[in-house]
Amino acid sequence: MEVHGMLKGLHKYWCNKVTVPAECTDAENSVDEDADGEEDNEFLKPTKPVTTTTPITAASTTTPRPNSTALHSTTPLELEYELCESVALSSIIINVSDLFGSGIDLGAKSHIVWALLHAQYGKMTDRARNMQEEALARCKMEEGAKVAGEDGHIKEMRTLHQAANEAGAKISDSCFITKLLDSFPESWDPVITPMYGEKDLSKVLMNLTVHAEWMSIREGCNGKKQAGGASSVSALEATVVTLQAEIKSFKSSNSHGGTTNPDKQHLKCSNSSCGKTGHLIADCFQTGGGKAGEYPHWWKGK
Repeated sequence: MEVHGMLKGLHKYWCNKVTVPAECTDAENSVDEDADGEEDNEFLKPTKPVTTTTPITAASTTTPRPNSTALHSTTPLELEYELCESVALSSIIINVSDLFGSGIDLGAKSHIVWALLHAQYGKMTDRARNMQEEALARCKMEEGAKVAGEDGHIKEMRTLHQAANEAGAKISDSCFITKLLDSFPESWDPVITPMYGEKDLSKVLMNLTVHAEWMSIREGCNGKKQAGGASSVSALEATVVTLQAEIKSFKSSNSHGGTTNPDKQHLKCSNSSCGKTGHLIADCFQTGGGKAGEYPHWWKGK
């Protein structure tokens, strides 16, 4: 909520950093007086003499207020304050699942509601910190489980790390690297052992992710079950076959100077720039041929 609220200036309303316009203050005071019923009898109120302490001169004249203020202004106009205050309050209410159980007063200002929720749920306690640290320590990767990506072990560990720090654990990246590497099974020992001296968390995550992808590809080539399923294996095999065909075609054209198809070996190109077998000048894509410049896909870039 703080991330989204800062874009619209709502965090200033939540933290009570906005000056309430005088018009809104006078209106609230008049409503309070109406509720007490004291203004019904104006004659019962003592009158106060009106005194002028400072004469009004040209030098004391204040600058007129603008017609509008910026979205993040801490001194908004009356209408702008009412609109932004309503948005600030509604943005809190729609994110509370149990309004009655939370004790929120729907008629209160947004900063009062924000302070109430922050007092109930924003305080860090030793018990909450210990619970988050224990959850991080208990998280272990099972043999053959998914390492990276959605629902992967690395993402789960990073989520627990963030939750522990938000509870006041203050676990540094270097300490988290040790906890992360300790959570892998014994089969990963040859891979993770050299990483214990690494201080850069991004490098450790990259190495673990790359190794996991390499293992997934190798298991797919061996016919074992992997995260991608049979479709990933088929795609990998199709890629290999295509590459082999292109390499074979390229080698054949360079070594024989023409086609290896026996049905086309009797055809010889009369183009002086070509002179190869397997096609006629009308189908030649070399300079001077009938299809000059129309290179096939296996020839482009060679």
